[in-house]
Amino acid sequence: MDSRLISKKKYFCSRNINRPFVIKDVHRAQNIIDELTQFTIDHKAQYSMPGGNEVDYSVLHLTNDQLTEISHFNHLKFEYL
Repeated sequence: MDSRLISKKKYFCSRNINRPFVIKDVHRAQNIIDELTQFTIDHKAQYSMPGGNEVDYSVLHLTNDQLTEISHFNHLKFEYL
């Protein structure tokens, strides 16, 4: 351990990178998941976390029009590179 890092930030983010939109409210997250089920899933997988927890994830490629159909996302601005 480097003594210069005690009580200091241990990681740095790249500049101009979009940060993830994190949803911490379980009920809101479930409502969004329910709304996303109307769209086609492009990829679905499951993996095991250390400690035995299982994580399911899905990848969907949606257009801006499709995103605005989801009431929880209609206030967000999405940009494509």
